[in-house]
Amino acid sequence: MVEAAKETVVFDHEKLDVYRVALQLVRQVEQLLGDMKAAVAAKNHLWRASESMVRNIVRANTKRTAADQIQTYDVAYGSGLECAACMDVLRAWGVIEPTDVHDAKVLLDRVVAMLIGLRSVKHQQVRESSSDYSVRARSEPAVFFAHEELRVYQSALRLVTWCAALIQSDGVGFPRGRELDRHVTGVVLNIAEGNGKFSVADRRRFLDIALAAGLQAAASLDLLMARGCIGEDATRQGKNHLGEIVSMIGAMSRSLS
Repeated sequence: MVEAAKETVVFDHEKLDVYRVALQLVRQVEQLLGDMKAAVAAKNHLWRASESMVRNIVRANTKRTAADQIQTYDVAYGSGLECAACMDVLRAWGVIEPTDVHDAKVLLDRVVAMLIGLRSVKHQQVRESSSDYSVRARSEPAVFFAHEELRVYQSALRLVTWCAALIQSDGVGFPRGRELDRHVTGVVLNIAEGNGKFSVADRRRFLDIALAAGLQAAASLDLLMARGCIGEDATRQGKNHLGEIVSMIGAMSRSLS
């Protein structure tokens, strides 16, 4: 009987379970996006973020100090939270099925949990100040990550759904709606990634980016109206929704002071 060929391991990072599972996620993302024709911003973000996790796991394994490894693992798991948010945005656009999102998040949850575990080991070595951030949300089994329970995050996803319908309407379409899509997606992604940061300064920085993206989304609506693509009622409706989101982001930022 011929024995099955063993996987060739050349480099140290290839021995890490987190690296292998992250590669499985990349394959799953490729299956999700491979045939997708929609040119939405979250599609390219998801490709880049899933690849970023893999690359930063490799980089962390080359760092000489625990502090540098922690910093690089932070980048990797931040990309993991970005992946989760991208999947939610694509679901809000209606271009991937909820069951596919759930299956991908099951795998993503494993990667992020292992990254947090690796970070915790290094954290003990440098005796960093502790954080109360939890990757796994506690109240609802179907919720994988803590940011998914934030009211501002849920509101931002509803805005994505509204903007998707607007952009897909006869009056807008791509490429006119591309900037609106990009900025609204930026609101969602930065809320998610910022909520996972360990330092207050980093959390506030990502919230500031999310707030700026919200204001740019409002400007995109004005530009669409100026071009005659949408009417005053649609512009007002979108900006009212954005105003609520920006207000919540500002309140979150102030609470971190």
